[in-house]
Amino acid sequence: MKILKGFLASIVSLIIFILIFAFFMSFAAQKFIKNDLLKTAALEAIENEKSSKELISQHKDAINKMFDDGESTSIVNMVVDNYLKYKDNRESYNVSKDDAKKVYNFVLKFKNEIKDLSGEDISKMSEKEFEEFFDQEEVNKIARNTFGEFDKNLDNEVVDIGLKTYSIVTSTTIRIIAVIAIIVLTIIWCLLKGSFIRWMLSVGLHFIVSGALMITIYFIVNIFKNSMVKDAFKMTKETNLTSFISAGIISIIIGFVLIILYAIIRKTIDKKQKKAISNIQPIDYNAVQVSTVPFNAEQPASAVPTENPVEQPIEAPVPSPEPVQESGMEQQINTNQE
Repeated sequence: MKILKGFLASIVSLIIFILIFAFFMSFAAQKFIKNDLLKTAALEAIENEKSSKELISQHKDAINKMFDDGESTSIVNMVVDNYLKYKDNRESYNVSKDDAKKVYNFVLKFKNEIKDLSGEDISKMSEKEFEEFFDQEEVNKIARNTFGEFDKNLDNEVVDIGLKTYSIVTSTTIRIIAVIAIIVLTIIWCLLKGSFIRWMLSVGLHFIVSGALMITIYFIVNIFKNSMVKDAFKMTKETNLTSFISAGIISIIIGFVLIILYAIIRKTIDKKQKKAISNIQPIDYNAVQVSTVPFNAEQPASAVPTENPVEQPIEAPVPSPEPVQESGMEQQINTNQE
């Protein structure tokens, strides 16, 4: 039974490690797609413009401001999801009204930057005007044309696999499920191991190994990334994979924090145990009074001495009567009678 529990604990521990690694990889991949890939591609497109250095610099500032905005991540995720839907069915693809509204609000937020980039002035529409604009299929036409331009540069198997993987691992639902699974599996591991503090040591090591693995992947992929990225996305500008370094460092830090907490709690428990043992008073056998009077099981209870015996009065012994001697005549009479 002990061997079986150890085997099951090892399997659970391996699954926890995989989930932790996938969780951090999802954030690294998300940051890479948004900042290291799309942002780099946009900046490269601007650099290829036949414009003055001042205008190019102005356009770069606009791109950096848009991509550095906190809302840009959700916009990128939504665009990737819609692009994958478009690739599945190009002819009948339609964008949802909610997604179109999100994009419009984001564009409106950076209308000055977009005007600098495209020269087009974005006017604010009322809710009624937006409804009418959406009902005229104008939004779907714009979306199809935009994704059609994407296809010219991104229509290959490597990009398809990368974007589909990105869409799955960066899903908020998947991340929540992963966190819940890690917590549940950690509780199961504690029950199998019979310890509710050692999980910090085990999971902490998983975080450290996961972070080290992500940093290792960075150095390995970094060797081939230029040719891979340039061929897949038809880019000439180099990208960087610093997002994997950042995620790996964060994972390692969390791991060390858990191990330090384990060491502190373990030390505190050991101190309390030592203190409890030191407070136990040893038995003084010299202070224990042992009766030296032998005890006879056949002796009546009244004969057993007590702690405070009651003194009884001593009675004088009563002399037994002496036998009376018979005379000769009486002895003869008795003989005849016999």
